[in-house]
Amino acid sequence: GQAIAIRLSKQVQKVVAKIKQSLAEYNLVGEPSMSFPLKLDFEDIKNQENEIWRKVEVTDRADNLSAVKRQAIQLKSMIDRAKEEQCLVKAEMVSTIKWYRHQHSLLIASMNNSTEGRKACLVKEGLFIEAKLLEFIKSFDEHIIVEESVQTIFFSIVGLDKDVVEINDFDLPDFDENVLINVDFVDDDDEDDINVLDFNEENLNFEDFEDDSDLHDI
Repeated sequence: GQAIAIRLSKQVQKVVAKIKQSLAEYNLVGEPSMSFPLKLDFEDIKNQENEIWRKVEVTDRADNLSAVKRQAIQLKSMIDRAKEEQCLVKAEMVSTIKWYRHQHSLLIASMNNSTEGRKACLVKEGLFIEAKLLEFIKSFDEHIIVEESVQTIFFSIVGLDKDVVEINDFDLPDFDENVLINVDFVDDDDEDDINVLDFNEENLNFEDFEDDSDLHDI
């Protein structure tokens, strides 16, 4: 009899430990529920007269534990799935920034051997890419580590301050096509050679912004 009592005691302790672990995971969810409280402790679960048991839609007490176990498994699966989604979203953030950086590099390389008309389109697209990169880095900064800052080469070409763009929620001003055609561009490894146009506030109109789709119209 003593051996059975000891074995049962160990089984009870093991079940109690699992319940407490599940409760800790439940309390970490932090989202309110229509049926269940935001936080639960072991005393709530231990007492089957507690209100929590009346919220479980089963009539037989013997089925209560099975129902709660099924719900606990479902909730645990949802938590695990949510964590997987967080990892996937972070990976997508990194991939997005990498793709835009690649497009930025291609635009810079294309600028050196382009006609004036084509160059204006490249500058226009480059401004859009740089604005997007700045926006992504600021938005993703709390979730991923961004190793490099954005080289705002095209901002420099038209004399545009990235801080001004950030203040305007990363929207770009409406540039005249003739202005973009007349820009001079050289390799970005010699910053002193970049001919930055002499812009003043009259050249930048932040009241009439272009749609993002317009900036892709190459």
